[in-house]
Order: sequence, then C-alpha cells, then structure tokens
Amino acid sequence: MQLSLANILVDVDGIDDSRFFGDYLVPSPTPVADLSLCVTPELVRAEREIAGQSYFSDTYLTQLALLRQLAEKGPAVGRFLMHAAVLEYDGRAYAFTASSGTGKSTHLQLWRRTLGNAVQTVNGDKPLLYASDAEVMACGTPWSGKEGWQRNVCVPLGGLCFISRGEKDVCRRIEPADVLERALRQLYVPSDASAAVLTVEFLDVLLRRVPVYELSCTMEPTAVRASFEAMTGQDFDACLVNNDERNSHED
Repeated sequence: MQLSLANILVDVDGIDDSRFFGDYLVPSPTPVADLSLCVTPELVRAEREIAGQSYFSDTYLTQLALLRQLAEKGPAVGRFLMHAAVLEYDGRAYAFTASSGTGKSTHLQLWRRTLGNAVQTVNGDKPLLYASDAEVMACGTPWSGKEGWQRNVCVPLGGLCFISRGEKDVCRRIEPADVLERALRQLYVPSDASAAVLTVEFLDVLLRRVPVYELSCTMEPTAVRASFEAMTGQDFDACLVNNDERNSHED
C-alpha cells in the first residue's frame, strides 16, 4: 500500500485494511517512495500498553502504530506531526492548538458554523507540517480526531494560535519566545536523537515564518470574531456579508 501524505509518497506494509486511508491511497503506486513504514505485531502490542485500554481494537491500535512510525521517521524527510486543529480560509491555513479538552475542535467548529462555506477543514487533530522554500505548509492526514475532519491538501500556514479558556474573547499576537515551550509540547518529538534535533530546528523555522497568537476565549460564537480579525487582518462583519452574498448567488 502506498499513501500520499504531505506531498510525499509513503510505502506502508503490515496493514491489510486500507479503508481508513481514503483518498490518501495512491491508486497506482510508484516503485520509489520517499518514506517506508512497516507495522509489526510488536508495535501494535506496544500501542496497547501505551493506551492502557484492553477494549481498543487491533485495527485502531494498528492505525496508531502507523501514526507513531510516521511521526518518528517523518523528520528525516522534513515532515513533522503537530497536535492541532487546522482550517483553511481565503487560501491560508490557521492552526489552533491547546491541551486536550481545552476547546480547539470546538473553536474550529465555531468558525465553520459562523463562516459557512468560506471555511474548510484541513485536519481536526493531527496535521503534518513541512517547510517549503518560503512558507510552512499545513497538510491533512487520516488521523483527524473523532469528528473525522480532514482533507488531503497542503495549505500555506498563515497563523498559529494557542487557545486558553477565558471570560472574554481576546486574541493578540505574541512573540515566538513566549510560546517556545508550549509549541514544542504540541509537536511530536521523536525518540531518536537526530530526528529530535531536526524537530527542534523545524520549530525554529515555524516560529520565525508563521505569526503566533494567543486566544483567551469563551466557547461562544463571539470568540470567532476575535481570532478571525487578529489572524486574517480582515473585518469580520464585512466577511460575513460577502459570504452571505456568495452563498445566495450559488443558490
């Protein structure tokens, strides 16, 4: 089986069921791939021990084992796994990250609900990132959280936002040095020393190229206005009007 992930070709062995991978599957595999991964029974058993749950299916644990292999070996070909929810608006991607349960998926859903067809999801939980010549690209993967929000696309990353809960909706741009530790926690850091060094080097590129924001917010639609205007630089109300007009023309 061969997958197209983050603009590279990945050979995968040890997995029989390909339905999980959808349009990431390469219908006519090429002889030479950028990366080769193999899921073994030992790796699946290791995932069960890590999860600490006996009721997880072997199929699910096999998918996790492949994801871990991808995260471990991806830095060698310039691909890095991040824990974030990523959406696309007006040709740019915006990544929202936080500790699990803080509300990144909820905030992404609020963008989708408020801005409608103007917003498309790139990935709901575990995108791959890579540095192109001038930009950082955010790419969808099949590992996209319980909602299954994902597309096999790569979009230039226009902003990285760290979410926290608050009583008011405030989004401000911050210095990369202020989020260095938090950002590193959201990137998968491989166990191999050389791959870990590559990850730290990529983090430096990420924070130099991509504007960084901090959003203190409620889980109400008003939070979208705060993050939207700060990150896109556009007027929220004007965009709502333009989107309504575009949708009426499509109808």
